Amino acid sequence: PDVPPALKLLVSALDNITFLDVSDNALGAPGTSSVVDLVSQPSLKVLRINNCGIGTTGALVLSNFFRNLNGVESIKLEDASHEDLREILEDDPSPAFITEKRCDDIALEVLAIGRNRLKVDGGEAISYGIPYLKNLKEFYAPSNSIPSEGLIKVLNSLKECKQLEVLDINDNTLNQEGVPVLIELVKELPNLRILKVGDCSLGDEGCLELVKTLKELNRPLEVL
Repeated sequence: PDVPPALKLLVSALDNITFLDVSDNALGAPGTSSVVDLVSQPSLKVLRINNCGIGTTGALVLSNFFRNLNGVESIKLEDASHEDLREILEDDPSPAFITEKRCDDIALEVLAIGRNRLKVDGGEAISYGIPYLKNLKEFYAPSNSIPSEGLIKVLNSLKECKQLEVLDINDNTLNQEGVPVLIELVKELPNLRILKVGDCSLGDEGCLELVKTLKELNRPLEVL
């Protein structure tokens, strides 16, 4: 579907904006493509797209834009591992570049994409763009039905975001197999102060391993 004209007009009128929250609107992938264009502005620090039904195709739009701003081509079929993501890319391959704009130091500090039904393929899709958000301080992706396979990819991608202070992946599935990846990430984030991993099926042993690691690191989290 086409991007709603009203959204196009709204985004085009915004200049030097620092905070944008479009949560609880039916953006889908087309709407996401309009909103994400603002990320190229050095003033934009906060982008909230919660409960907008962006799904995997919207996650691809976000990732490709982050990559393209850094001069990196969009995600290709051979990049994907999960069959659902591969199928999407095979049916509707992305152009090598969806934007001609360039910004090798994206200013975005807060990205919230909770409740968007990302699932495993959407989790993998967004993981290919996260490493290009070097200034990211807060990442929210709760309640996206992401299983361990996809969530592990997200966590691994966040290792490039060294300034991260807040991580919220509540209500997804990590399982005990993903706990070592979470622990590795925590060790690489010296500024982490809020970690939300509730209802992620860490298991008793996984929770104990995480708490033990936090104690050994002497990491004074504000919220766990």
